[in-house]
Amino acid sequence: MMWGKITTRIFFITLILFKAQFGTAEEPKTCPFLDTCKPNVFIDYLNTQVDEVENQVSPKGRVKKAAFALEQAENCVKRFPDEAGCYFYRAVLRGLYIETTGLGYQKALVQMVKDAKKVLEMNPTYDAGGAYRLLGNIYLKVPGMALAEEGIIKDADQAYQYALQAMALSPEHPDNRQLLGEVLMEQGKKEEARGVLEPLLAEYEKKSPKTLHDKEVIRDLQKLLAKISKKS
Repeated sequence: MMWGKITTRIFFITLILFKAQFGTAEEPKTCPFLDTCKPNVFIDYLNTQVDEVENQVSPKGRVKKAAFALEQAENCVKRFPDEAGCYFYRAVLRGLYIETTGLGYQKALVQMVKDAKKVLEMNPTYDAGGAYRLLGNIYLKVPGMALAEEGIIKDADQAYQYALQAMALSPEHPDNRQLLGEVLMEQGKKEEARGVLEPLLAEYEKKSPKTLHDKEVIRDLQKLLAKISKKS
């Protein structure tokens, strides 16, 4: 028994010394954590992060994932300041972060608007008019008052113009269509809004399998259409 214990101790001491001298075998790091990561690969990674945040079931997990993803988007901007995608996903992920936490709301909105306008300067067609879509959603959904003097406040007319610009670039994009439907509803154009939102809901309901995000969109569209019917 004594010899067995001694042999075991010798084995572990040898293993510790081996690790100290040669290190341990680790899985190779992947983009975006490599210095050689190309911008398009980094941006594709951020896109997957958006999906992962939107499909997090646990609120705590969503906060953690959103914070991590936003940090990576910040790194993207630092490493590739000439890439529109870095600014776009930094704005999107910042929006998901404040939606989840509510922290630094107005300050975050100002930065999101700044990033979206930067994308428009660089590449207005990026992500099917994604910057126009982002700005439209911001000006449609923020409160009508802001505590900060230079805060972002609700402006349905401005949201409508951004929605039209997004639709002009990509009229079939579901997020562009949803934005337009919501703006039309805000303007009291109920039947026009219904004409946009009903076929969109039908398309989402036909999707199989449905992600958690798909299910959230379906619930949102059903609520919007219920409001339209109630007001009719």
